[in-house]
Amino acid sequence: QPDDVLVVWGSFYRDLAAADGLTLARPTVDLREEAARVLRRRVGTLDRCTAALGATPSRLGLAGRGGRRLDALVGALEFLRVPAPA
Repeated sequence: QPDDVLVVWGSFYRDLAAADGLTLARPTVDLREEAARVLRRRVGTLDRCTAALGATPSRLGLAGRGGRRLDALVGALEFLRVPAPA
């Protein structure tokens, strides 16, 4: 969708995709940077950040490590999300 926002954890995979020629034309939010801003410290891994925030991982039902990481990312995003002004 035109108004979608890409959410990433750190710059590694975003930079890797760019190096492979993948164009990321939409706005991007680095959730690790946002969490560090809220917690006022470095947040470390996604799992440690989720715990530090007190966020609950989502239950997307996806298998494996990738599914667990996506659950944690969505949980952290939901915790940090700020409603848009009305």
